[in-house]
Amino acid sequence: SAAWYIGNITLPSSLLAGQYEIGIEVSDAENTNSTAQYFEYLGIVSTELNVSSFSLSMHSGAVENRVVQLLNGGNTLIDTEISAEDLLSEKGIISKDSIEIFENVWLPLSQPVFMDLNVAPQTKADLQFRVRTPQQTPSGHYEGKITVTSMESR
Repeated sequence: SAAWYIGNITLPSSLLAGQYEIGIEVSDAENTNSTAQYFEYLGIVSTELNVSSFSLSMHSGAVENRVVQLLNGGNTLIDTEISAEDLLSEKGIISKDSIEIFENVWLPLSQPVFMDLNVAPQTKADLQFRVRTPQQTPSGHYEGKITVTSMESR
C-alpha cells in the first residue's frame, strides 16, 4: 500500500540564502524509512533608505556632510554601488566630482563607487556623503540624483 504525506516548512527571513538539507523520516508500526532532500533558498535583495531626498543650505566654498541609513530587509548579505549626477540650477552646475562617499577615505562620485559593505539581513549601514560647493558657485536651488544600487555580496 502507498500513502502520501504533505508537509510545510517555514523559513525565517533572518535565514541566509543558500543550499539546505531537510531530513525526512517516516514510520509505521513495522518500518522506518528516512531520506534527505536538498533545496536552494534563493537570495532576496530588499533595501530601504531612511530618506528619499535631502536638502543642503550651503554657500560658495562650503562643505557639508550627510549620513543616510541603508536597511537590508532581505535574506542575503548585500553590497552597494553609489553613483551621482551633476547638481543643476538655472545659474550653474555643481559637478558630481564635488559629491563624495566615505569608505575608509572620501571617494568622489565622478564614477560609480562599489562598496563592499556585507550588510547582514535585517541590519543597517550608514552611508556618509559629503558635498563640496566649489568657490565662486552662484547661489541657487540645485537638484540632482544620487543612486544607491544594492546587490548580493560577492
